[in-house]
Amino acid sequence: MHIHMNHFDATDKKSTTPGGEADRKRALRELQRAADRRSTSRSEAQPPTALLVGERDLEQVENVLHRMRVETQRVRSLEGGEPWQEPSKLLVMSGRQALSLGRSKPRGHKKFTTIAIFEETSRTLRARLESMGFDHLVRGAVHPEALELLLRRALYGNEEQRGLPRFPFGWDVTWSTGWRQRRALLAEISARGCRLHVPNGLPRGGKLQVRIPAGVEGSEAITLPGRVIRSRPASPSRYEDSAILSVVFERLGTNTRADLFALLSKLRSGPPAIPPS
Repeated sequence: MHIHMNHFDATDKKSTTPGGEADRKRALRELQRAADRRSTSRSEAQPPTALLVGERDLEQVENVLHRMRVETQRVRSLEGGEPWQEPSKLLVMSGRQALSLGRSKPRGHKKFTTIAIFEETSRTLRARLESMGFDHLVRGAVHPEALELLLRRALYGNEEQRGLPRFPFGWDVTWSTGWRQRRALLAEISARGCRLHVPNGLPRGGKLQVRIPAGVEGSEAITLPGRVIRSRPASPSRYEDSAILSVVFERLGTNTRADLFALLSKLRSGPPAIPPS
């Protein structure tokens, strides 16, 4: 905002004396400084990085974003009278609030990534949300590691160097080197390989088999032979596991590859819900 001199009455009796003129100019300068401060304050007001919309189903997302130190705004509804700003990177909505958008959003909107969170198992609901154009759908509770991977890629991009999409997973699987079987967290998976969080490491070049149990998005069990291409210690502040293994799949048969591709196609919209304990 800029205040012009002619906004003031030049015939003001207080300005006819030297002292009055000085006071008038001093007041003008103070008004201009205040206007500049208000203008600067408005220009510096940045939109939130992420906007969460909904009363329910968003606590897990909010907690992960808080741990990631992402600037977040949360409102109950876009039409409830609460002030809100369009996010710069990410819009996350509960299923109920997402359906209230009708067909107006977010199809075709590329400015920010859109995610819908819903608890219901209804395929009809999932199909309706997919038809609305949400980038990702998260049904039920998912593993925090899988959710964080999804949110990081929504906020900062996939950072994929090999041209093959990787999908957050977050299920317990078994892996073996010979007859011995051990449990691990399958953090993410692609058509080429996967990343495992394991209690006991395996050296680079080590051979193993990863068995994904039946039930992931209705899929059958899959056994994937592979080789460790990278092994590093896990962060003790975040994981109880002692190592993180990067695995490349090898010698996949035709049926196994078809089963893997079928599973990956079901993960394109979002990570699978954790199975009930």
